[in-house]
Amino acid sequence: MKRFAVILLALVIACGTAGAQGMLKNIGGKVINKVEKKVENKAGQKVDKVLGKIFGEDPEQNASQAAQTATSYGNDNDYSGYSSGGSSYGSSLMDPDYHKDYYPVSVNPSYKFTSYKDALKARLDLPKPGTLNSEKDLEAYAAKVAELKQATEDICIKYTQQQSALNTQAINGPYAGGSKSKPTVNVSAEEVMQAIKAKGLDPATASEAQMQDAVAEYVAKKMGVSKAQAIEMMSKNDAPQNRMDQIATELAGIYEGHTMAALNNTSNALTSLGTALLSGRTTVDETTMAGALFNLSKRIAASWAKSDECKMVNKLEREQGLKGRDKQNEIIDKWNSKQLDIWVAKIARFADAEYADAQKVADLDAELEAMSAADKKTANWASAKIQAVNLASLIINSMSIPTKVFECPLVSHANTDI
Repeated sequence: MKRFAVILLALVIACGTAGAQGMLKNIGGKVINKVEKKVENKAGQKVDKVLGKIFGEDPEQNASQAAQTATSYGNDNDYSGYSSGGSSYGSSLMDPDYHKDYYPVSVNPSYKFTSYKDALKARLDLPKPGTLNSEKDLEAYAAKVAELKQATEDICIKYTQQQSALNTQAINGPYAGGSKSKPTVNVSAEEVMQAIKAKGLDPATASEAQMQDAVAEYVAKKMGVSKAQAIEMMSKNDAPQNRMDQIATELAGIYEGHTMAALNNTSNALTSLGTALLSGRTTVDETTMAGALFNLSKRIAASWAKSDECKMVNKLEREQGLKGRDKQNEIIDKWNSKQLDIWVAKIARFADAEYADAQKVADLDAELEAMSAADKKTANWASAKIQAVNLASLIINSMSIPTKVFECPLVSHANTDI
């Protein structure tokens, strides 16, 4: 399983050298041991299906976590009994896998962001309790979400368009304070994986030494240095000499943290895979937003068929048929509004933490932009800026948190057409 070291190496290199320095020496100790302990067997053909349901919880922790995360819907993580609620007319209006599209057909954002920090200042608040009472309310909020999301994506695209010029500057530009540091390594994860495959290696079976050799050979060719120099550059661990290098290291740390979290989630998911395939049950980590919302989604969907509101809708349909559909929809809207309040409250529990790293990236990027013209011409500045660019997806994901409001399972309106 040590082959994971080089796969992760590719991700680290994608951040730029200032952050990769040091990380490349100790990354095995941080990550590989965890993966080796948890991933011992190859997954079967059902892996893709099961991974979609697993959010990375250690099964041994689930019992204690479930007790702490209980809601008004209960805390059972066994979803084998969950359904949209039998065969009644009312229960048929709940499809937990269907989410109506409330977004506008076209978006022409009024926002014109100039930086990450500019975008973060326009962060959209989550809906207040009792404000999503109808489909019109959802459409109005969706319009705001879509506008902000598009504007954020626009500025992030402008950031990524700088990548090529920054790579050139990081290699050929002067160094701050007359430093004679060696050129920095700026290679994307995709490039590294392509290099590994170009050598005829299969990441699933290749040894760590084989993959390291492939990475070093690719970096050497790209940087115009020997393979030995490439290895030295990738493992170099110089202490930061100036603020630009310090910023690069901080940004790399944020990147590493998110990479580690993703890897841990995957390895935990694979650990749970055997049990899931045998029993049909999955355990979900409610300490993450994804896991908490997954569980809550199942509970909300299951609760509709058992609710008084569903019984009222069934009664109206039996007694009034089409004439009672408007009244049915009023009842449905009230029930949906209650669930949305619960759903948004769950998102809010995680939102600030999700935004924290994005705000840190935005602040560090703003500090880079405030530096002198002379600093901005250096290889050090370009290396730090590359790492800010590589975190564009973090900015987009953070600013897209309000989109999760529309993932709440809702009861569809009764058809009022003849």
